[in-house]
Amino acid sequence: MILRRLSEAVRRQDWFVVVLEVAIVVVGIFIGLQVNDWNEERLERKHEGELLVRLHDEIVGNVLYFQEEAEDKLDLLQALENSIKLIVDPPTAREPSVEDLRGLSLMSRYPSISPRTAVQTEMAADGGLRVISSVIIRQKMAAYLSELSFIQKQLEYFRDGATVNYSEERLIAAGIGRSYAPEQRERSRVTFDLEKLTNTNEIRSFLLTGLRDQAIFSFYIQDVLVATSELCQTLAEQVDAGSCPDVSATMERF
Repeated sequence: MILRRLSEAVRRQDWFVVVLEVAIVVVGIFIGLQVNDWNEERLERKHEGELLVRLHDEIVGNVLYFQEEAEDKLDLLQALENSIKLIVDPPTAREPSVEDLRGLSLMSRYPSISPRTAVQTEMAADGGLRVISSVIIRQKMAAYLSELSFIQKQLEYFRDGATVNYSEERLIAAGIGRSYAPEQRERSRVTFDLEKLTNTNEIRSFLLTGLRDQAIFSFYIQDVLVATSELCQTLAEQVDAGSCPDVSATMERF
């Protein structure tokens, strides 16, 4: 219809009608593009909102996960420290028991770090942090991902060191061994040779190095817990999601 009117106006050399018809076409195309862009942006914001709500739920779970990891590491440190104190300054009333020294068997314990990542993986497939319009959320997310990457690298480093420093041969030489115990779930029982453990300063240095390494790694867990908690709080504020776990009691233990 428009093309027919336009061709008739050109044949009549009615340039006013020609300009008017062209303007109508241009304006119509422009409005159509604007409506399409607005609709796409609306769908993107809707998708972003839904994604952030699910991300908040995932991060809440990760706060609880790292809080538990931090508590376990702090308990391990306390047990290891108590055991080493009994070696460095043994009590005169009685010899330390196996239970007293159980912390020594934890020197090489560096369990895997495996937080939930399903929504983060989905975000990466959609374009990473670019799908998030909020600057503050992007900043907190970047800090969280940086801490995750760092602690995974440190975990690999400390595990490699533990494989060498706390090999079975070195532990036996230091007076820490295992005996067959079919009644135990692990089918073995940790044994301690007090004479070896208290014999030389070299053994004490060996034990204190294990305590130091575990203490250093505990602070890395603290850092990732802080980053995870801050991201959770930011998401809760920005997307009006639920509350986040309180980690203050755990942080006070550090």
